[in-house]
Amino acid sequence: MLTYKTLGQKNYEKKLVETLILLEGFDKNVKLKGDDSATIGYGYTFNRNNNLSIWTASGISLSANEIQILKEIDAAKNEDRTSLTEKIFKRTITEPEAKLLLLKTYPEKETVVNALNVPPSYEKVTLVSLNYNSVVGPKALIRPKLKNAIGSSNRAEAWYQIHYQSNGVKEKFKPGIAKRRFYEAELFGLYDSTFNEEDAKQIATMYTKYRNIILTYEEKWEAQLTEGYNKDFAKDINLSMEPTIDFWKTKYLINVDIEELQIIYQGVLALSGDTGKTYDTDKNEKDLLIGDITDDKLNGGKGNDALVGNDGKDTLIGGEGDDLLVGGKGDDSLLGGLGNDTVDYSSETTPITLTLTKNPDPKLTGINGTVKVGSDTDNLSSIETLKFTPKDDIVKIQSIPQGVTLDGGEGKDTLDFSTANPKVGVQVDSTTKVVKLGSDSLSITNFEIFVGTAYNDIFKVDEKTIKVDGGEGIDLVDFSNSSKPITVDLVKSGTGIPQYIKIENFKGSSFNDVFTLDKAANKVEAGNGNDIMIGGAGNDTLDGNFGKDGIADTKKGVAIKIGNIDLSTVEWTGISFFGVGRFKNASKTLMLDTDGVSGLIRVC
Repeated sequence: MLTYKTLGQKNYEKKLVETLILLEGFDKNVKLKGDDSATIGYGYTFNRNNNLSIWTASGISLSANEIQILKEIDAAKNEDRTSLTEKIFKRTITEPEAKLLLLKTYPEKETVVNALNVPPSYEKVTLVSLNYNSVVGPKALIRPKLKNAIGSSNRAEAWYQIHYQSNGVKEKFKPGIAKRRFYEAELFGLYDSTFNEEDAKQIATMYTKYRNIILTYEEKWEAQLTEGYNKDFAKDINLSMEPTIDFWKTKYLINVDIEELQIIYQGVLALSGDTGKTYDTDKNEKDLLIGDITDDKLNGGKGNDALVGNDGKDTLIGGEGDDLLVGGKGDDSLLGGLGNDTVDYSSETTPITLTLTKNPDPKLTGINGTVKVGSDTDNLSSIETLKFTPKDDIVKIQSIPQGVTLDGGEGKDTLDFSTANPKVGVQVDSTTKVVKLGSDSLSITNFEIFVGTAYNDIFKVDEKTIKVDGGEGIDLVDFSNSSKPITVDLVKSGTGIPQYIKIENFKGSSFNDVFTLDKAANKVEAGNGNDIMIGGAGNDTLDGNFGKDGIADTKKGVAIKIGNIDLSTVEWTGISFFGVGRFKNASKTLMLDTDGVSGLIRVC
């Protein structure tokens, strides 16, 4: 957009004169400038037929001979005026006289700018300076493209036309003009004070559209862009683009270093971060490529890139480096390539389902599979890290690829091994954050629900786990690394406490745990705390291990194996021991007490 940086009329005139004096430089004698015009003072040109009236009106004292010379120059043909001036005008002028000529002549250069309805502002100073340095006619610098950009409030396009498309002089004069145009473009400004998304889109589109021209120009005139009066400005286009890059990084929650930005615009469906040109160096390898609602193809190339597809059926190719891929809406193909690549679904409002398989190319690491997002299905290849949504996501693991990290993030997320291949049990360790399936392993964090295989699984879980479904096979849930006491209740499972389905075996923590079993035949190996194990209707095996452990609520007629149990800790009711050969691991005297006072086992 174009919100003008207004100055007021007096401040505008002052700034304009200061700018022209700075950029034109002072010549005390006639000098040939880049447009083949004879020039003196602060850019005053003799290619006109009213020189005498201007010099007279400015108040400069002239001799009779000088008056005659100016008359001859005014009367000369246009094509002869420059050579004649060089030949016959030998006067030396002072800086005050040069300023008088400047004050008299710059208003004639305002006419074209006034027609564009530009108010007194820094932008008008720029445009008048540009026109002051311009020839008259079809090669004038206020051209249709610049006029159209101003008329349509496209600041970015206007800035580009001033900076990069207004250096049509002879080659020997181009370095100086490149330096001047850079100053004028910075004075005009690439950014409005009210910088918003529409501005960011205009700037990104401008850069993408003219990228090759801009980078070639800057490579050629790099030395001129930062010398003299330009030393305090952004030294190259990458620095000029930084606020725009930061805007899009914030919008798409991108927390990686970015050096260059490109965006899909009308008529363009593909972007590449690297073209193989000499200006594609390590200074601009870290690309941010942004798609739109069309079916886009974004290729990061070298470097650590970020690719955002947005809507449409997009193809995102990370290429070399550690890349970040965000597909957006639509059925997308997300191809990481070499490096440690990440696909990010964290901004999605719908939970996803990832089906994970090995990559068919053994040279590539990372996720190979599909992600279901609502009605969309993305295809992933060679993705090392996947960022999940804040919702309850599901990962169905068919096989484990090499070099993968899964972070469930927020929500109650599920790891499901029920369709896993190879046909072996899985080992899940929430404390070391590693999953093993056969000879393959997977790094995990922030998963709360686990579904096992049809084989013998081991789940080493922590206090964050809310559900474990062992499936078929003889499965073990191991709490030995828990940081607090554990309560397992297979009778009330799922009513506000962790749920354990089809789990046959448990191993306790180092704290005071409570295990309440159901009708299945369970085995409990208590930890080091003072644990309570309440058997159910099945044939249970209870091992107290260290600490003062107790058992309770067994059923008459059901066999129970007791190991390392302190029988003084629990009151027993309705218990009948028969056919007992010996109490294994008992010491000293086992007392049966019928008075309810002194025995280790109380029988009522």
